[in-house]
Amino acid sequence: MKAIIYGANGYIGFHLTNTLLHNGHEVLAIVHESTGHLNEISQKNLTIIDDKEFLSKSNNPLNTDFCNYDILYHLAWAGSCGKERSDALLQLKNVELAVSILVIAEKIKCKKIIFIGTIYEKLSDEMLKQQSFNNNAFYILAKKHSHELTLELSKKMNIKYIWCNLCHPLGKYMLKTQFMPSAIDAFLENKETAFDSCKIWYDIYSVNTLANQLSILGEKEPKENYYYLGSGNPKLSCDYLTIASKLCDYKLEIGFNKLPENPLSFEKEWFSTTSFETEFNYKNTEKFEDVVREYKDTL
Repeated sequence: MKAIIYGANGYIGFHLTNTLLHNGHEVLAIVHESTGHLNEISQKNLTIIDDKEFLSKSNNPLNTDFCNYDILYHLAWAGSCGKERSDALLQLKNVELAVSILVIAEKIKCKKIIFIGTIYEKLSDEMLKQQSFNNNAFYILAKKHSHELTLELSKKMNIKYIWCNLCHPLGKYMLKTQFMPSAIDAFLENKETAFDSCKIWYDIYSVNTLANQLSILGEKEPKENYYYLGSGNPKLSCDYLTIASKLCDYKLEIGFNKLPENPLSFEKEWFSTTSFETEFNYKNTEKFEDVVREYKDTL
């Protein structure tokens, strides 16, 4: 398989690149400004180019450098965490880029395109009913509308399209400000922690599991245009924290009920991987305890 990964220098992009190469595929890695950790990968089947060069050449009808690729993975999304989630103009640019990448996929005659979404999209309707502003609002709405726009455009273009929602893939190079990396750091250093009750459903799994699932979607001929990719075994957030704290030999009490409750919550069924598992005869056997141990080994 010949794959283009747009946003290969990001967290998921690095692990997907590694997995595809390990599985014997050829990868064209599109990066923005820097190669990130891709320099750690030394393989003859890996080509790295800048996003500006890719966009320029792709829009040139006389250029054939990127023809004959089997799949394009679109992973790039600026402001996917932190304060930039509330930057409306930045999030709008992400939507525009997603549409542009789909147009490019058609121009270079790519056979299939996979977009990465987020389970947070499912919160959009509930969020819009709230009276107060949610700092994740523009990120959530941009992801949702990107999904809707690209889905309809793919129908017009008659290109094979898959949208994948994710939750919390844990692994090497994940930002330390994210939920579980931040908690594990605090547990390891025996620092005071502060959470709400954490009695909401969540899904934490290895980023390598995610990369393998994305690889399968590229290698196979998926029947559906939407899949949730995850562990297949979601838990309450408080249970994840309790397990992680024990594995980190945390000496203090976990700071539950110290922060206001999040008015938005996920439904357990949103994390179902049944359609993916049934279609591809796939079963994830990893345990969360092993995911934490693997992550700790990378620190």
